Parts: sequence; structure tokens; C-alpha cells
Amino acid sequence: MNLAASILNKPFTAAFTPYGMGNTVMDYIVNLVAGMNNPATNVPVWDFATQNVSQNPADIFVIIELRTGGRIKGNAVSANCNNTLVTLVTALNTAMVTRNLQATYHYNYATSLITGNRESVGVIYNDIVFNQMTTVTQTLRNNNGQNLLPRTPMQVSLTELATGNVFEVNGLHAPPVRGGQALRYRPPIDYLNSLSTVTELDPTVNMTPPEYGYMIMGDYNCSPLSSYTNGMGQIIQAFGNLNNWGYLTRIPNGTKSSYRIRLNNALPPPDNYLSEAYDNLAYHFTFNTTQGPFGGVLDLLGGARNSNVNPAVSAYIPQPVALLNNSRKVSDHQPMVLEFQ
Repeated sequence: MNLAASILNKPFTAAFTPYGMGNTVMDYIVNLVAGMNNPATNVPVWDFATQNVSQNPADIFVIIELRTGGRIKGNAVSANCNNTLVTLVTALNTAMVTRNLQATYHYNYATSLITGNRESVGVIYNDIVFNQMTTVTQTLRNNNGQNLLPRTPMQVSLTELATGNVFEVNGLHAPPVRGGQALRYRPPIDYLNSLSTVTELDPTVNMTPPEYGYMIMGDYNCSPLSSYTNGMGQIIQAFGNLNNWGYLTRIPNGTKSSYRIRLNNALPPPDNYLSEAYDNLAYHFTFNTTQGPFGGVLDLLGGARNSNVNPAVSAYIPQPVALLNNSRKVSDHQPMVLEFQ
């Protein structure tokens, strides 16, 4: 996302704003996180019913590639980075009051730390569900005490107020693909497999009774289908170590999530506006859920609707170019969601 405070007020074009998704980048983010309903008509802005995702606001919102000053991993982020989080939290809480949901949703943000060169991870959470006083943030090192390169993951420990259970929320940004087709995915695959050296991500270590949850989300720059053959002829899989630890995902193999720079009219949707299967959300729960987990990559283009009319109609069909160009102002990746009770 490469999100900075200066980007939040970036306006959308006149071809995009009539559909109810917002007039600025911040409007768009708030509409997505805070319930996805147009407050004027109470009609969902996006159609995600086919993914079994509700219209409930998010209890945890993770931002990958949050812009900050500095490059020393684990250090405090810059003031501008904190201003971005404050601005988002304020807007989300205002939206909760507008929608009369303030009794069940109130947002705060975890302390962010530098994870790479002028980059961090932002974690915004519902402090009616999670205990603000016990929230702990750390950047993760391997078992030799070294940061993962080029960007180390950031973990936020959130304690559920009702149960005392701890959820470890991890945001990561793997290195990009590089080189020829045969070894193209080697950099992100090697990075993901190095997660096996990070004790804090191992669900079998330091279990906190009675229940514990791990979530590792972000730009993996590859998918579970990605692999390469090493010098000994072994096929190295992207998610091998996560699978060995029992992590699961609700994102089907090969689900594309990154936007193209421009529409490829030779392909049908969503391939005409999506290019690579890069993003994922791996989870490991040691408790049973009553519903879900549901989720996946949210299609903000194919699922976009004109919510200013009731019933809503597709916004993609008349304005695919405007939707792509304006959505890329928010991020060049589609968001992911995981929902459970």
C-alpha cells in the first residue's frame, strides 16, 4: 500500500465518486473497514456475499507497507507515520458514531516499529474487544538473533478482553520476485521458509492457555503454488514450513490479488485487471470457531457497486478503467479478509 498521511486526502476522479465508495483515499479505506455500507442509503458499497463475508466492521485492520522515516529495524517509527494511524483511527471512530455502532466498535492502534527501509506495519484494532493495556509490539528475529532481510515481520500481541486469549497478529512484506522464470520466486520463497527460524511464529512453543491464535498476513510475493528447483534438484515450495506447523489459509491457490497498471482487454475479468497471486493470510487457531473462518481476497473491482441507488447495481461494468485507476491510488493490491466467531 505504501500508505502515508499525504495520500489519505488524495481525491478520486469525477468518474469514480458518484458510486458511493468515497471521494478520497481515506473515505475508501473507512468504507471498507467500517462496514462497507453507504451511510446515505445503508446499501453495501461492495458485494462480498458470495465469499460468505458479512458487512460487520473489522475488529483488526492491518496495513502492509506503511510509510515511515528511518531504516533501523525495531526502532520507533516517525511522527508522520503515527499521524497516519491517528488520522485513520479518528476517521474510523467517527464512522462508528455516525452508524451508531460506537457501543461495540472503538478503534485504537498498536505501536508501530520500523520493519525495513522507511517501512513499517500498521495494526488498528477494536479496543472494546482487545485490551489496550496489554497490547505488545515487536519486530521478529530468527533464532540467531538476526533480523530477517530485507524486511523483518512485525508482531502485535492482542489480548481478548472477554477470555484473556492472546492473538498474535503478524504483518510481513516478502522480497519481490526477480530473475528468469525458473528461479523467479526464489527470493520470496526463501524468505517465507526462513520464518521457520522465528520462534514467535511456532504454534507449538510457548502456548498460552486456554486458547491461542496466530495470523500471518501480508504481501507474500508468491502463492502456495510457487516453487523453484535448487542446485540439488529439490523442488522448494513456498509454504512448506508454514504447512508443517499446521498453518491454514482461506485463499485458494492461484488467487490473483495485485492490480495491473492498466486493463488488458484481451482477457476476461478478473484477469484483465489482476496480474499475480501475491497476497495471503495464513492462520493457526488452537480453538474451535462457531462460524468460519470465512474469507479470501476481496474483489474491490468486480464487486464494486453503485450504492447510491437501491437496489445497488454494478459499478464495474460502466467504469472499469476509472475503478482500476482510482483503486490503485489506495493500493496496488486487493485486500484480504478472515472472519470467524
